Amino acid sequence: MRKENIKSAAAFITGVDDIIAIFWSVKRTLIRPFVRFGNMVRPEQISKLPTESTDPRERFEVAARTYSVNDAEIERRTRLSAWLFWLSAVPGIAFLWPAVSMLGDHDIIDAISAACAAVICIMLALRNGFANYQFRTRALMSFGDYMNDANLLPKLTKEKGAGK
Repeated sequence: MRKENIKSAAAFITGVDDIIAIFWSVKRTLIRPFVRFGNMVRPEQISKLPTESTDPRERFEVAARTYSVNDAEIERRTRLSAWLFWLSAVPGIAFLWPAVSMLGDHDIIDAISAACAAVICIMLALRNGFANYQFRTRALMSFGDYMNDANLLPKLTKEKGAGK
């Protein structure tokens, strides 16, 4: 027991425990996107809805009942996804200016960094915009349907006629 305390104290004093914690944190941060991607491309891991319907509106209602999400929660999530869209889209667009201007100055590393930040923000905006689209239409539509829709910008409330 005393030997473990000495090792622990030595790790604390030298900072080794912080370095190890940072290493595991960075490892988790780097690995997590690949795990999520793997979950996305392996549809058998996603639980099936208890319905045979292919109608997106009916599937949305079944999913809402399955996960105990009421109308008030759907409205809250609609507003939240709209706000999250704008909170990620605005910085994403703002990062494009430095990326282009630094590329013109031949500052490649900084241009790539700004472009990466822009891509991350824009991807988050698309994810939240797609969620908002599904909540406001109250239908489990595909991402392709969202991209083909003429009105990509999120709204704070559900669309008229949705859910009928």
